[in-house]
Amino acid sequence: EVAVLCATDNPVSHSSFVARNYSMDKLQSWRKFGKVLASVMADWKPDLILPCDELVVAMLHHLLKNPRIASRYLNASQLSTLQRSIGKIEKLDAMILKYNTRCLAEAVGAPVPKSKLVRTPTEAECAALSIGFPVFLKASFSWAGQGVIRCDTLEQVKTAFSNLSGKSSWIKTVAKHVLARNWYPENIAIEVQQAVAGHSVMFNIVALEGKVLGWLFARRS
Repeated sequence: EVAVLCATDNPVSHSSFVARNYSMDKLQSWRKFGKVLASVMADWKPDLILPCDELVVAMLHHLLKNPRIASRYLNASQLSTLQRSIGKIEKLDAMILKYNTRCLAEAVGAPVPKSKLVRTPTEAECAALSIGFPVFLKASFSWAGQGVIRCDTLEQVKTAFSNLSGKSSWIKTVAKHVLARNWYPENIAIEVQQAVAGHSVMFNIVALEGKVLGWLFARRS
């Protein structure tokens, strides 16, 4: 049986496979999320937790990487379920950060587009010229298509780098810490990546212990 924890307007809550719905407001504070998650796990007692979007993945990673925070809300059994569901802590960054994912793919011999990690606008422009236009500038952590900008000129590369590398003011940084909203990666790697010709597609796979259980394929028309 499957239960879902999400906002009431989330399409997942309308799935015919859902046996129980638990409501959760907009994902912002890790304190509130920890309390809600603990309450739901105590009631439903799940064997496995499956995050369904990047923000939830980032939130769960934050809890796993900060055991003292997580232990305020989750008991030992709940933490064990979360760890079993998400995987090894040393592999977390490769699950959520595009740069780390690409490095892992290269390490196992999977084909990936030409990419270069850049730290300054000049490095980004040089990388674009080396790879050849068009290119994409990508923030290593983003969701829902954000943090990915197509560039056809050097001027666009310069503007895109500026947009992706914007830093929060110290006031915002302190406020996020106080309000417990400092759980998702910021000021992370930016890559210049080769544009691959063809259709834009999405291919999601669910696997357990190396065996594919199901998949979903979609192509933008």
